[in-house]
Amino acid sequence: MEPLAVGHTSQDCDFNNEDLRVAFKPNPAPTSNNVTLEGAMPTFCQLLKEHLLTCRRLEAIADSLPNNINVRTCIAIAEHLPPRLATIHKIEDEVIHPLLRTTTAGTPFGYDLDRLQDEHQIDQDYAEEVSEMLMLLASKRKAHMEHAGYLLRGFFHSSRRHVHFDLEIIMPHISPRLDQPALNRIREILHTHQSILPASCVTAQSAIRNHQPRATP
Repeated sequence: MEPLAVGHTSQDCDFNNEDLRVAFKPNPAPTSNNVTLEGAMPTFCQLLKEHLLTCRRLEAIADSLPNNINVRTCIAIAEHLPPRLATIHKIEDEVIHPLLRTTTAGTPFGYDLDRLQDEHQIDQDYAEEVSEMLMLLASKRKAHMEHAGYLLRGFFHSSRRHVHFDLEIIMPHISPRLDQPALNRIREILHTHQSILPASCVTAQSAIRNHQPRATP
């Protein structure tokens, strides 16, 4: 798997442990659709990496409080954070997690999927709060800076753990098991939400559009 682009390592992630790696080895991937990570879901993986970049920018905003706030950065993140996170969650809920349930049955991780899915709504509400706070900071209206810093740091720390877990553990396990209907559903979701995709995802999305699974030898 290619290294993360934003300079964070697996040490930032609480999920990087041998118990979870063992849970993801129940069955070998089918050879009839042995699709690489980059070929199967490049846009989704790029969205995850863009979310890590957003976390990095949120950390910079938190560090800049109270007197050196970048207004343009606050507004840009406030506008794209909730819809992009909702797109990530939709793909996970409709494609990634159902496939995980079939490949991790009987392992401890199978029980964690319900918790992860329940946390999506919590994370989405949290993103809305962060968005509102960023707009408040950008407006120069009075804001409680200690609360703002706590809110931003809580969100980006939690998001980093989630995204590292996705990129380092779930994606390598799931990608070889994706079939064409799953890829089609990812494409549909991305097409529906294409107006909020970052520019870096455009090239990756074309790779999804042109991808065809390998034929069985």
